Amino acid sequence: MSVKEVTALRKEGKLQQAYNLALSDLQTDNNKWTKMSMFWVLRDMCEYDLSQGNRDHITERLSIMADLLPEMVDDSGAGKKSYDYLCRKSLPNGNLIRQYSELSKTNATEAYNQTVEHFGKEAVHLEKELHEDFAWIILRHLKENMTELSSEQVRSLLYDYIRLGNERPSMVHSAILNFALNFSKQHQDFIFYRFLLLWGFENLRRDDFHDYDINDHHIPSLVSRIIRIFIETGQKVEWADLLHELENNPNCIDHTELMDIIRQSVFWHLMNLHKEEKWEEMWTAFTDYVHTFSTFGPSHWHSEILKLANRLMDTDNAFRFLPFMQEWDIDNLTAEDWNNEIGQDGTEYKSLAVKSAKKCFNIIKACPDKQNMSDTIDWLKTFYGKVLEKDQDEWNVRNYATIYIWRHELDEAIRIYKELLLNLSNKFYIWSELASCITDNDKLKIGLLLKAKDAERNEDFIGDIHLDLAELWATEGYYTAASKELKLYTTNRQKNSWKISERCGHISNLINEADTGTYKSPDYFSYIDEAEDFAFDQYGWTDFVLASKWTKDNIEHCTFVNAENISFSIKTKRFYHICKKAKEGDVIKFRCLIDPTNGQVTPFVAAQTQARPWSLLPLVYGVIDYDNQDKKTLHIISCNSELFFYKYMKTAYSKGDFVKFRTYRKNVSKTRWRN
Repeated sequence: MSVKEVTALRKEGKLQQAYNLALSDLQTDNNKWTKMSMFWVLRDMCEYDLSQGNRDHITERLSIMADLLPEMVDDSGAGKKSYDYLCRKSLPNGNLIRQYSELSKTNATEAYNQTVEHFGKEAVHLEKELHEDFAWIILRHLKENMTELSSEQVRSLLYDYIRLGNERPSMVHSAILNFALNFSKQHQDFIFYRFLLLWGFENLRRDDFHDYDINDHHIPSLVSRIIRIFIETGQKVEWADLLHELENNPNCIDHTELMDIIRQSVFWHLMNLHKEEKWEEMWTAFTDYVHTFSTFGPSHWHSEILKLANRLMDTDNAFRFLPFMQEWDIDNLTAEDWNNEIGQDGTEYKSLAVKSAKKCFNIIKACPDKQNMSDTIDWLKTFYGKVLEKDQDEWNVRNYATIYIWRHELDEAIRIYKELLLNLSNKFYIWSELASCITDNDKLKIGLLLKAKDAERNEDFIGDIHLDLAELWATEGYYTAASKELKLYTTNRQKNSWKISERCGHISNLINEADTGTYKSPDYFSYIDEAEDFAFDQYGWTDFVLASKWTKDNIEHCTFVNAENISFSIKTKRFYHICKKAKEGDVIKFRCLIDPTNGQVTPFVAAQTQARPWSLLPLVYGVIDYDNQDKKTLHIISCNSELFFYKYMKTAYSKGDFVKFRTYRKNVSKTRWRN
């Protein structure tokens, strides 16, 4: 209760009584609360004596307060501020400088003039402890006359301030820098960066690195406003040195956060240049940005600037994106940059990384001469290698294969296309692109192009395939086939009013110059067989027996089975030249993929074998147990006592006959056999 009593007496102005009680409390119980109580009594006593012009006990009381301060309750720092204030006020010039300081709040110019007249421009006649008050007087004078003062006058006043001995960092020191920042916006001859170097990066306070709010109004940090000035005005700044100085300050924020302050300023500067249609300035700003800031690592706004470049560097300016992206550095892509984006309508779009890679790919693809682009193509290969680690989209894989073609590494491109055919064998463009990798085998190339043509019925898409086939057929001496392909091409182009390629004239000359006696038709299936065998040669051959042919919806199907009871069914037209003439029991070999988990078969290539019919299936011995003549089915008991069924049209066997047969499993409950 004594602490409260001391406070009550102090507020009533009964300072001596408050002092006596506080002293008694200290002697009885010396703790942080009683020390705080005594501190504030001494503060009020000092205030009273100074107001009366009595300085006899000021020094002694300030000394006691200095001893109490470190050990008392002072969570808000009010005690330290009051102590510092009294120290300044107790000095011989304290009252006078305080008068000038108060005057500066209403008449800054008059206060400044009187202060300079009394203490000199550099405050040579003012105690160092009071220089902070002089600093505020200078600042208020600068702000009041900001529009009237010339750049030279402002530089002179700021130089006077710099030579003061006030404590730094401090609020007034940061406020001086903020003034210089605002002044530089209107005066291009004021080089703010030079003043900043003089002001000292080490004097930035923690508050100077952080945004704050005043009356629900958001105020960007002093550091962010400094950086924005450099970006918007284009002042020459040694950015590496600037970042080094900022990050050496113990109050500095995280490196990535600091970089984003810079990069966000660049982003909005670029946006403003775009809005104002200052195209050349904007392109220069993009270039300057990647030259300067790409080496400082990834961040959110680094990626935002890449998005902006991706959007603006388009059509006639698309060529700008490739060098920009190379210098932006793919290692700066963040995890977020690899995630697909969801539009406002819920549509999913490719990630920033994939869109950037594709844009670079299309730029190189459009270049007619790639011989002098080996380093760039190698860089793009690395980029797409990273893309495929995240996104195995068909287009990404195809682009990766094309890059290998540009690098003349055709074996690797062929390998990629063969893998794509596993799931995309019905896509004409995969066959066509694979054909483009073949440079030394015209028969194989023709077969691949025939597969491409067979996979696509829309003539609008396969014009180039017709041309390639026409030229290859003519080279092979199959002029009738060449003429057919050329006619298919020209008919469709004329129907759509499309330009006809100059290659048509060259191919027509080859055909017209041919001896009419040499016109012949090629064996299309032999070409296709070679193409299929080449495309799927990574899959081994597996023998199957044609177990049955059956029709559904007027479409004929074939069912195949092997000795392990792995079976599959396909439409006859899938391998028409093999399946149409094959009979039940024939052994056909397939290049195929068999899923080890469920036995599902994906056939790619079919070929006839010379094996005896049904010979692939296991041989079983048994006896006919019953002849179901109504259903024309024999019931057969094997030597292992298993029951088998044989469906017949007519038979020479009867109950009790011993037979041997081959079996396959039709489903879980039934088996069939053939003799």
